[in-house]
Amino acid sequence: MIKRIVFLVNFHILLINVLAAQSNVVATGGDAQANSGAISYSVGQIDYTSVTMQSGSVAQGLQHPFQATIVTDVKLFDGLSFARIYPNPFSTSFSMNIESEIVNGLKYQVMDVFGRILQSEEILTNSTIIDLPQYADGIYLLTIYQNGRRLKTFQVLKLN
Repeated sequence: MIKRIVFLVNFHILLINVLAAQSNVVATGGDAQANSGAISYSVGQIDYTSVTMQSGSVAQGLQHPFQATIVTDVKLFDGLSFARIYPNPFSTSFSMNIESEIVNGLKYQVMDVFGRILQSEEILTNSTIIDLPQYADGIYLLTIYQNGRRLKTFQVLKLN
């Protein structure tokens, strides 16, 4: 009896060390077959590796978490001034300050991560308060335009 228990314990230890199972619990998965071949897939696995070099980066893996990042870094008025957004994150409204005396032709646009335009207004003064109390918590994109040309895009986070 003791030999059997020792054998089973050793077998389980060996089995655990030999098998390479997934490291995450996945939501679902399956197999797909066609005339040209077959593939197994899983939904919910988010493990991946990434390689970064000076020329860019590559993320390798089966599935990647979605993150909307559309941020440009063009300075307003050819580098003479810039815009500040605060507070970020915000609960109902945030302020946008343009540090320049010239605001002619400036416009802002607030979009959700799906690209829907929620608010679009001309910028008439250096300090503008943007109210978004009716929208759900999440990431929003604030883009500043000058005469139709996109100057800068900010990510703003709404949290209650």
